Amino acid sequence: MDQNKDNLLLTLMVKDASALKVVYMDYIDNGGVFVATSAVRELDSTVTLLLKVPEYPPTRVDGKVIWITPKGAQGGRPAGLGIQFTSAHSALKNHINQLLAEFDQMPTRISFTM
Repeated sequence: MDQNKDNLLLTLMVKDASALKVVYMDYIDNGGVFVATSAVRELDSTVTLLLKVPEYPPTRVDGKVIWITPKGAQGGRPAGLGIQFTSAHSALKNHINQLLAEFDQMPTRISFTM
């Protein structure tokens, strides 16, 4: 993660659809993600996100901070930033939605192993 005074560059590497389901916000205009980070930013601050999701090339996405989860938040939630995408990436968004739709159709697996 690189940081300067004016903009923040965050990197989010999502390893699989299960992890994507945890961080992706499809209910936000243009989509968005939660990025666990100790970086401190104000609401509406601009950020640049290098986002890598499965089966898709790393994509640079412009965004803005729409919520902040502070360090020590209740329920053991990690500190981080909710980032709304401000640049349109319809192909990326379609790919994410397809990954999540396929994940939602998978049967629940119960395992008694580690």
